Amino acid sequence: MAMSLFTFLELKESILNHPRKKIIQTALLVWMGLIVGCNESDPKTDHISERKDYGLFEPSNKINLIEPEEIVVGDLKKTKAQGRVVKSKPPRRKKITPFTIESKEPKIVPINRKDLELITIPEDTEMGRITMVDSIHPQLISQPIPIKALPMRFKDAAQFNIQYLDVEQGISSSFIYSIYEDKKGNLWFGTYGGGLCRYDGKNIHNYTDIEGLSNNRIRVICEDRAGNLWIGTNGGGAIKYDGQSFTNYSIENGLADNRIYGIHEDRQGKLWFGFANGSVSRFDGHSFFTLSEKDGLSGDRIYSILEDRAGNIWFGSDGGGISIYNGSSLLRMQAKDGLPSDQIRTIIEDEFGDIWIATNGGGLCKYDEKTLTIYGEKQGLPNGKILSMIQDSKGSFWIGTYGGGAIKFDGNQFSHYMEEDGMSNNTVLSILEDRSRNIWFGTNGGGVSKLRENSFNSYEGKDILEYNTIRSILEDRRGNMWFCTDGEGMTKFDGTTYETYTENSGLPNGNIYCMIEDRKGVFWFGTRGGGVISFDGEYFTNYTEQDGLANDNVRSMYEDINGNIWFGTYGGGVSRFDGDSFVTISEAEGLGKNVVRCITEDRKGNIWFGTDGGGVTRFDGEKLYNLTEQSGLPSNIVMTIYEDRSGNMWFGTWGGGLCKFDGTQFEHYTKESGLTHDLVLSIVEDRNENLWVGTEAGISVIQTKGTQYTCTNMTKWDGLKRLDLALNSICLDDQNQIWWGHGKGVTKLNLNSFEVSKIQPEVQLNYVEINQEFVDFRRLDDSSYDYCIAFGMLPDAKNSVIPFYNYPKQLSLPYNLNHLTFHFSAIDWAAPHKVQYQYKLEGFDKDWSQWNTNGIAEYRNIPSGKYMFMFRAIGESNIYSDPLSYAVEIVAPWYENLWVRIISGLILVGILYGLFKWRIRQLSQNQKVLMHIVDERTKELTELTEEMKLANEKLIQKNEQISNQSEKLNTANEALNSVNANLEKMVNDRTKELTAKNKTLSDYAFMNAHNLRVPVANIKGIIQLFEFKLSMDEREELIEKLKGQSDDLDQALIDITNRLENDKPPNTGSD
Repeated sequence: MAMSLFTFLELKESILNHPRKKIIQTALLVWMGLIVGCNESDPKTDHISERKDYGLFEPSNKINLIEPEEIVVGDLKKTKAQGRVVKSKPPRRKKITPFTIESKEPKIVPINRKDLELITIPEDTEMGRITMVDSIHPQLISQPIPIKALPMRFKDAAQFNIQYLDVEQGISSSFIYSIYEDKKGNLWFGTYGGGLCRYDGKNIHNYTDIEGLSNNRIRVICEDRAGNLWIGTNGGGAIKYDGQSFTNYSIENGLADNRIYGIHEDRQGKLWFGFANGSVSRFDGHSFFTLSEKDGLSGDRIYSILEDRAGNIWFGSDGGGISIYNGSSLLRMQAKDGLPSDQIRTIIEDEFGDIWIATNGGGLCKYDEKTLTIYGEKQGLPNGKILSMIQDSKGSFWIGTYGGGAIKFDGNQFSHYMEEDGMSNNTVLSILEDRSRNIWFGTNGGGVSKLRENSFNSYEGKDILEYNTIRSILEDRRGNMWFCTDGEGMTKFDGTTYETYTENSGLPNGNIYCMIEDRKGVFWFGTRGGGVISFDGEYFTNYTEQDGLANDNVRSMYEDINGNIWFGTYGGGVSRFDGDSFVTISEAEGLGKNVVRCITEDRKGNIWFGTDGGGVTRFDGEKLYNLTEQSGLPSNIVMTIYEDRSGNMWFGTWGGGLCKFDGTQFEHYTKESGLTHDLVLSIVEDRNENLWVGTEAGISVIQTKGTQYTCTNMTKWDGLKRLDLALNSICLDDQNQIWWGHGKGVTKLNLNSFEVSKIQPEVQLNYVEINQEFVDFRRLDDSSYDYCIAFGMLPDAKNSVIPFYNYPKQLSLPYNLNHLTFHFSAIDWAAPHKVQYQYKLEGFDKDWSQWNTNGIAEYRNIPSGKYMFMFRAIGESNIYSDPLSYAVEIVAPWYENLWVRIISGLILVGILYGLFKWRIRQLSQNQKVLMHIVDERTKELTELTEEMKLANEKLIQKNEQISNQSEKLNTANEALNSVNANLEKMVNDRTKELTAKNKTLSDYAFMNAHNLRVPVANIKGIIQLFEFKLSMDEREELIEKLKGQSDDLDQALIDITNRLENDKPPNTGSD
């Protein structure tokens, strides 16, 4: 390969001078691409991300304690407190409407099944009720372009974790008549006018008549055991959707009515349809068996169909009560028999075999074969106009009403959810419980509402609390909750009534920042500018600076084990009150700083003060120890301090995150570790040793059991409506509920029912884009589809595509369609916003990508080859999903085939080797010519030397002959000098001539070598052009060029021969 590259560089000059140099350069570049092309592609940057396990909570730094200086506190000055006493006036009282209503004694109506009207269906008329279905051709759907769903939203006044999804978020209609969760966890919404919607928490697919639906008004959705969706429309009949095509059943092919209100699959796999005209049909895949009013069915519009454990089919009608079909007869149950209403909307059988019946106007009732137990408005049901009902996984009933919102009934009490509680609309048409135990409500004009019941509750608004900014929360020994506000005093709440104490009630100052109840049952309030106030239920006593308090701005307080009360002030340090007098510790005595934001006492009796700028100060009763950044703290501004049950001290700081101190080492936990924010405002530990850490951006729950900590974060999308938590405004009450104060009220979480999801996300690949274009793969066998031209045909496209999704079972693409974008999602209804993804293209990526929330993987310029695209997800449960794998092939172009590359390589190597051998041969021939010329010139010089020797000998002989002849001596001597001078001149002239000849021959040899390289290089370039596809004219032109270059080469050789002949040296004589 090195030799080939060297030869290639040697040819550069000749190519640049060639008249068709662009073609030659292109040929060489193509060849180089064949050799190294596959090794130079770099479609995208690898995502290397083998990071720590998702949810693992590890310290970002560990620092061993640098022992602080001991500061001895001497005798402190005591100031006897006087205080000013004010008798309390009655507080303002407001009784609230209870959210939960206890059920009153239900009405019992005896109904003996034997007394109900029985109608026998004659067997000889059964064939008249059967309609055979003619062959129906399925209609291939047009794949809708997915819509990225916007986040669900809260109502401003939402008290519960109720979020809604409406047209603004991407669904096609606000009127949701049915909701269904399929086997993969996708939610399907049947809308009244907007068709069918599929929602996976990330994307929305809207199916309408444009995509092939027969009607856009969807009343009911059901999934059969084969995975087909059955869609009941209001006017378009029944639609079977198998994931590939719609098959429409209507009156024209045997359906009793095109308006379908109910669908149910029985144990035998047969489908029952309830119609608006009061009839029902059973479909076995080939024929419809129909029952109508003339057969004994009662009423109009069959809304509900149920198969009980005995195999009887129950039909609930709108106006005719209930009909029970056992295969041969019908049994009627109506209002005249004791039903509270004949308008039946839902029938459900519970685990005990009792039948629950929801009526429109008569409320709810339970039938146990002997009696009806009725729960109407008189029994506490908030609204008796029921439109929908389900039973959840815990056995409670969820009821959707007309205008009365949603109701939960657990058998003993009713819980009522309305728009003022967060519902998007008060008319609830459909209900569903998903696999994560969320309750979904389809409403009449408000889209879909989702309730996560065991989540945060918000209490805010002036009709709940007189003033919304809650600075401190306390549960007293009687179980009452106290809320302190910055401006409007404090409010006591006993569960039903708010009592608010303000300055009008005798409170000396209404700006309250902190509160405790001492061991005597006396309440203490720290104020902004008004000192501290004690309240015994009858009198307020106010203590200020004139009584010895360090500062009238009190930010924190704590009662120690000895009954002393410590007050942390804003600027005056800390004061201790023993019931009689105050003493103060400030910077003068060694306190870190005079702004004290928090105080606590550890199990050893040490008092800890968190200061603003001075770190933490520990006081053991005699000495002060200041822990600062130099000691190992992450920040000198300490907002909150908490001691856990293991004896560790936890410090919440401003900007430094959370810090754990075990007495010898500091561990820093920051946003990098998984904390929601580095500004920590409150800490409390629950009964399960979990730390609940309130920050500027939400709540982090740190599980400290085990060898490794884990962290779960709670933000707005987890139901925490307000993130502006107040400093140290937190309380864990005796009912195992945590309360947080914030800028607009209070948030509560019941830990008895709260739980983090343990469900594994369900992953799915939704569709694949090619070259950034959305492609409907099911239409790639339709020549009229535009992308068939761009991307080619996909034979048997319908059966080649994954049902319900938009990608082929096997994706094989040509080399020019190598820009792929994979769109995928994972369903985790517990916390869709927490789902994160990893992916890789096996065969290209070295490792999994970084975790991300996009659900999109884009690859550009994928080299030819076979790959496996893989992705996985993780959600709130910290459990990885099973990876989903999808095979992809990029087919190489013909010129990248191995045999093409081998033949091309061999040809080129052969040409280069031939050129190399020819060049060596030419150099050898040139060297021989030069050697011959040198030999000739050397021979000439030798002969000349011999001639000179002979001449000299003759001169000597003559000199001897005339040595005795004196008179001839001068003449002979002069002649000799003349001959000698001539000989010297001849030698010099001949030497110069030979030198010039040698130089001329060298220059001529170099010029001829150069002249030979030009035709040789041109011949080589022309030969390479024959590897391209050329027309006959171009080939003939190249042959002519080749002949011309050959002639040039021959002429150059002739010129060299002639020149050598002409330059032969003359035959020199001796004279």
